[in-house]
Amino acid sequence: SKQQQQPRVQAPPNFVPPEPKPLAITEGTDLKEFATASAALALRLATGAFVLGWKVDTLFFDDESRYALKLGPIRLRDSSSVLETAARPS
Repeated sequence: SKQQQQPRVQAPPNFVPPEPKPLAITEGTDLKEFATASAALALRLATGAFVLGWKVDTLFFDDESRYALKLGPIRLRDSSSVLETAARPS
C-alpha cells in the first residue's frame, strides 16, 4: 500500500495575524447587510440546535449546584432529547 502524503499548511512569510476586535455597529456599517447576515447566522444555529433535539428548559434557573449558562441576569438551563446521556459540565 502506498502511503499518502498530507499537504503541508503554513502561514506565508512575514504573516501577522489581525488583532481581534469585538463586533460593533459603527457609523459606516450597512445595517441591511448586517441584519441579513445576522438572520442567516441565527437560522443556521437554530436549525442545527433543533436537529439535535435542543430545547430551553428555563431562562431563570436558580439551582447553583447544577449546570446552567449564565448570561448577565439570565441563567439558561437547556436539554436535548438526542443527547440525553451526554455529560454536562460541572
